[in-house]
Amino acid sequence: MTEFETLQFTRTGSIVNIVLDRPDAANGMNAAMTRDLAAAATLCDTAETKVVTLTGAGRFFCAGGDLKAMAAADDPGAFVKGIANAAKKLVAKNADLIVANDVSPDSPWACPVIWCWPPSRRRSPWPTPRPG
Repeated sequence: MTEFETLQFTRTGSIVNIVLDRPDAANGMNAAMTRDLAAAATLCDTAETKVVTLTGAGRFFCAGGDLKAMAAADDPGAFVKGIANAAKKLVAKNADLIVANDVSPDSPWACPVIWCWPPSRRRSPWPTPRPG
């Protein structure tokens, strides 16, 4: 099994669990996490993988891009594109992807589970506004 610097990766049968593991930085995406997430996405690209769960260690799921790492990058634009490409690789897999966080139901940011279906069945989880 591949060792990751910033993720915990476990496979049990057809289910893969990925935990973003930089709780000291609110699981913000830095270059190492971007590489790890892209490599994890490649490991998920098998016929046996049916479900991928993505969670975060500590209090936060993911703060987004790590601002300190972004500021230190030679090319901040390429840094942001790398984050987007790693996330896209994971979402594009032909498996159900469950993104889960554990926040208080009283939090204005509460969003306990988001389902992203495989591309063949993917649609927005949000209702489409009706005209007029």
